[in-house]
Order: sequence, then C-alpha cells, then structure tokens
Amino acid sequence: MTTTENATTGSGCLTVCCRSAKDRLLNLWRTLLAILSEVEELLSQWQGLLYYRYLVCPHCFLADEPEPFHFLGEWYKANINRLPEIVKIACPVSRGAVRVHLKLLYPPKNAHVLPTQVSESEIQLVAATVGQHWSVLANILGIPQQYFSNFTE
Repeated sequence: MTTTENATTGSGCLTVCCRSAKDRLLNLWRTLLAILSEVEELLSQWQGLLYYRYLVCPHCFLADEPEPFHFLGEWYKANINRLPEIVKIACPVSRGAVRVHLKLLYPPKNAHVLPTQVSESEIQLVAATVGQHWSVLANILGIPQQYFSNFTE
C-alpha cells in the first residue's frame, strides 16, 4: 500500500497492490477484499472526500505501459460466475492484441467469504510482505499493539 501526491494538482492516490502465484489467487482476492473493505470504511468517514476505484490492467502493469488501462467502478464487487461463457477480455491499450483472464480482474464468488479468524502464519506472511512499514498497516487494520512484538523479533 502506497500513497502518492501529484505535484501539479495536489491530488493524492492510495495504491493497494497485490501479487500472487496463479494457484493462490483465491487467497490473494480474500486478502485484497479485506484490505479494500477496511480502506473503504476509513474513506467513508472522511466527509466530502471524492475518490475513484479502479484496477490497473494486469497486461499493462506487466508491460510497464506508460498509460495503463483502468477498469473503473465496483469491479471488485462483481461476480464472474454470472458470465461463465466469458473467460478473457481484450486489453484496450493493446487494441485487442492481448486478452486478459477475468479471474485476474474479478474475484470469484467464494472470495467474498472471509475466514472468521486470521492465523498466526497469515499474519506473519502479511507482515513479511508489507516490509518495514508493516506497523502502519497493522494500526490501520486495528491489530492490537500487543501482537507487534511478534513481528519485530
């Protein structure tokens, strides 16, 4: 999770980025959806804040496109199980030359079912992935400080 500010306009951007092996996409979606839920809850408390949700096209991201395509809106609340005949869609930046798999763009139906309890190994994995700024994320997510010593050892 990073924040950036446009020097010209003064507008900011909060970026949440996740990466996973193809065989762990369900875990990735569950983690991302949980983080987005918390972020949206925080943003909803900031009256008058205008924000947009978008997903950067995976093809554009990997190709390091200078102006990647953005899938706008409530993409993460969509359910690809409603359209089983559609498997891939064309990346608009590639003018249809590259097709992106929908499971990289939309969470599966069962991704919205979050585990009732987070295991110690899952907490360790998130802390290791976030890096040295893990305590900022832990505070945002409401993890009690009594658990912080587990990650500093």
